[in-house]
Amino acid sequence: MKLPLLILMLLAVIAASSLVACGGDPALPTATEAPVREPTAVATAAAPQRTTSRPAATTVMPTELPPTGQGSSQEPSPTPAPQAPSAFPVTIDHKFGSITVSQEPKRVVTVGFSEQDPVLALGVKPVAVREWFGGHPHAVWPWGLDELGDAQPRVLTMPFGELDYEQIAALRPEIIIATHSGITEEEYGRLTQIAPTLAQSGDYPDFGMPWQEQTRSIGEALGRPSQAAEVVAGVQDKIAEAASRHAEFQGATVAWVSPAGEGQYWAVGPTTPPMRFLSALGLNVPPALAQVVGDKDSAQISSEQLALLDADALIFQGRTEEGVAAFRNNPLYQQLRAAGENRTVFFSSTADPVYGALSFSTALSLSYAVDELVPLLADAVAGNATGSGVSPFPVTVRHKFGQTTLTEFPQRIVSLGYNEHDALLAIGVKPISVRYWFGDEPYATFSWAQDKLGDAEPEVLTMPWGELDIEKIAALRPDFISAVYSGITEDEYNKLSQIAPTLAQSGDYIDFGMPWQEQTRLIGQ
Repeated sequence: MKLPLLILMLLAVIAASSLVACGGDPALPTATEAPVREPTAVATAAAPQRTTSRPAATTVMPTELPPTGQGSSQEPSPTPAPQAPSAFPVTIDHKFGSITVSQEPKRVVTVGFSEQDPVLALGVKPVAVREWFGGHPHAVWPWGLDELGDAQPRVLTMPFGELDYEQIAALRPEIIIATHSGITEEEYGRLTQIAPTLAQSGDYPDFGMPWQEQTRSIGEALGRPSQAAEVVAGVQDKIAEAASRHAEFQGATVAWVSPAGEGQYWAVGPTTPPMRFLSALGLNVPPALAQVVGDKDSAQISSEQLALLDADALIFQGRTEEGVAAFRNNPLYQQLRAAGENRTVFFSSTADPVYGALSFSTALSLSYAVDELVPLLADAVAGNATGSGVSPFPVTVRHKFGQTTLTEFPQRIVSLGYNEHDALLAIGVKPISVRYWFGDEPYATFSWAQDKLGDAEPEVLTMPWGELDIEKIAALRPDFISAVYSGITEDEYNKLSQIAPTLAQSGDYIDFGMPWQEQTRLIGQ
């Protein structure tokens, strides 16, 4: 009787084990399909017309996954921990069609003029970014340096309308972000032959996509929609908190203007991203100016129309000290309430981070603008404008022999390159000394630069190549030596650096081979 009973008990255990194996563990989650965003309808009126059919959706193809490991025959495989659902695949509509991303892109290239900011804000470090203005290292401004860390993205120096497709293709991008690029449909088509490309929404004019939507769109494409929502909410809360602290902003007016040529000025309109930021603070464009600008981003006005700028706060970007001085001395500006009641904030350099922050109008830059620009605006509305924005100094510039740091704007500049006093004069800086190259022009300055030189009388250094008179340079007591087009050796650089901070050319080019555009930007920086 004992043996049959034992057999029955064993059979019962085996049956129970089989039942568990067939039915599974009801406590374990089942796999769910990754959520896919439903395409939203977009306006197409702003899209350039073309005769070919609408481009098909582009897709980032998944790479092959490695095989899963096999469990031991002696014991069951461990149960994997529940995984969060993937953000992919995701489909995003844009101005020229749609993009479908099937997996997280690793090599991100931004060809828009400000998209490095939202990409960095989402914790992604692009392999290349496009230079807009300012000349900051890696085209990343101070508000993005913490997010950039030690990454060194390639800088794409491509003016508007001049995309270098070969250079972009050589970067082997897995996705191209172009939401603030102003690309045409033809350019979009060529970019998609390199990699899937995210263009801006068709609901807005070029460069008019709000920073919130731009951040969300990029967040979806990079598989970080939740993080994008958090970034947007955080910046919006910070702006709202600043608005609540400054009740004087509510209903006040603000105008933003910059030179546009002799006696002409560009006035920024209310639909631009910077003005939307100011509007969120409670400030608005004067009605008469808004009517003149209409639905454009800006309008050109003459000196005779400066009354349109009579606001509670005026922002003037003069680009140079001379530009600011010319505007201050304009009798028609002096008649404005903004002048008489000290309500103008002046910026004399496009490299000024506060001015740049307003121009970029991104999640990172607007957070910076709340900290740095809002106090200046509060002073202006109160009639206590300090007159200028935050200094861009200290600034560190990398070059062939290392890097040079300036803690303040230099007053005694020696131009030691053979042509760079042209670049200095072009940006409104008059050196105390220039180096002779050839010709017989007054102060070694040719006719095209005489107007910029004005009544300045720089000392001329007659030093043939390779024959620097270190003692004579030291006697000039410079606080900055510009030697970008000088062909100096490292030994000469070290001797000059003992006299004053010295700027050499970029190491990307042979001596005297640096393009004039980059030479000018480097000196301007």
